[in-house]
Amino acid sequence: MIQLLLFLLSGMAGGDEAPRLVHHSDRVELVNLSPTLLEQISRMDEDLRQKLLSIYLAPAPKPDEKRPSILGTTGVEGNKLVFRPNFPFYPGHDHTALFNSDLIARWGAVNVQPLTFKIPKPELPSIARVVDISPNMETVPSNLLRLYVTFSHTMRRGNAQAAVRLLDENGEPVRAPFLNVKPELWDPESKRLTLLFDPGRIKRGLVPHKQMGPPLLPNRTYTLEIDRSLTDARGAPLAATFRKTFRTGPTDRKSPNWKAWTPTIPGQDTRNPLHLTFDEPLDQALALRMIQIEDPNGNPKPCAKSLSKDGKTLSFSPDHPWQPGAYRIHIDPAIEDPAGNQLHKLFDVDMQAQDQSEADPEPPVIHFHIKQTS
Repeated sequence: MIQLLLFLLSGMAGGDEAPRLVHHSDRVELVNLSPTLLEQISRMDEDLRQKLLSIYLAPAPKPDEKRPSILGTTGVEGNKLVFRPNFPFYPGHDHTALFNSDLIARWGAVNVQPLTFKIPKPELPSIARVVDISPNMETVPSNLLRLYVTFSHTMRRGNAQAAVRLLDENGEPVRAPFLNVKPELWDPESKRLTLLFDPGRIKRGLVPHKQMGPPLLPNRTYTLEIDRSLTDARGAPLAATFRKTFRTGPTDRKSPNWKAWTPTIPGQDTRNPLHLTFDEPLDQALALRMIQIEDPNGNPKPCAKSLSKDGKTLSFSPDHPWQPGAYRIHIDPAIEDPAGNQLHKLFDVDMQAQDQSEADPEPPVIHFHIKQTS
């Protein structure tokens, strides 16, 4: 018996190296244990063996602290004692592994230092990209009010300001061109970001306009830059930095003239789109929302709507074929062009001159008729 005990004590560690804990992405191992001790552990009661290795989210619990460890199984695998978690370790978090040497004290003392480790976060593939900028014309008014940036995937809110820059012709950043709005102006799906040029710098007569001037100057070239540091909802950056170059023209200080808008009339019993052409480009988001068609029965006509690249034609593709009769196109007077001018109200007005035209009392409604065919 004494000889057996001496044999066990002399074989607590395998080789010259002391037992130690090492970690992998899917397990924790206790290495350098002697074959003799591993044999004894393999014969332990199952419930007792499961308590040999305990893994906690760091820091490790204090002696008098009761905190559940990460669920898993502990067993002898080859020449190692291995803990495998039931679920993956937590990426990006510190973990602490502890070996309970008291449970094998009857076979001799084994000193194993605790191990703290971190599982790196997996590198997420970058899949989100900018798919559209509106307005998308080559030349925009120099008193442009909004830019819409549409992404291919749902984005994370709150970090757009640091990722968006407007560069001048020399590649230098334009100073504070966009209003710092909190929360950021995202659509409900977090796929379209609205960049609002500072209205105080656009409106003549206001202090920001006098002190800093307008964000955009006429007849200049600018580049909108969306840095790839902008992250999607998963936390992955954009697939690539996006740049869109555009030219500014004169300021636009006139209201859209809805009376000059012309519809192309589709045929009866067809699902051909109706195209409504404007006298000037309109704001994309507002045009899609603020123009509706009423059918001959006085009900809204369900249609899929799309705005042309130049912002001057709105197409209505009906869910059901057109029926003969009198239709009406209802236009919300608050609809705007890219400079923010509404049908009866200008946005960029000289605050000192106070030269505003009188509101047109006539409701903005366009009538058209689909003829009965035999």
